[in-house]
Amino acid sequence: MSLLFALSWPLEGCDPCSGLVSGPCDAPIRLVVRDANTGVVIREAAVSGAPGSCIDGRCEVQGRGSGAGRYELSVSAPGYVAQSITVDVPEVEEEGCFGCGYETVEMDVQLQP
Repeated sequence: MSLLFALSWPLEGCDPCSGLVSGPCDAPIRLVVRDANTGVVIREAAVSGAPGSCIDGRCEVQGRGSGAGRYELSVSAPGYVAQSITVDVPEVEEEGCFGCGYETVEMDVQLQP
């Protein structure tokens, strides 16, 4: 009888996710920066206004706090007119033990030469 009691006894206060480790979250914002006239990816692109980096015209903004929210960014490249953009990263409910609390926004940004 004590074995049955031990198996059916609820573990109140125990976190089922305790001790589990998730992988890193995707960046909240991913941008591809293109020439507005040709559509070619601009390899020297840069982004500012939030922590982030660009490699070969593909930019990732790492976010602030929870990652969700409104971002005011500037996208630029040598020989192009910088463009200010506003990106809203939606908050999402986490399901289960893993989740980042936001949905990644992916978009193209076209710069005028």
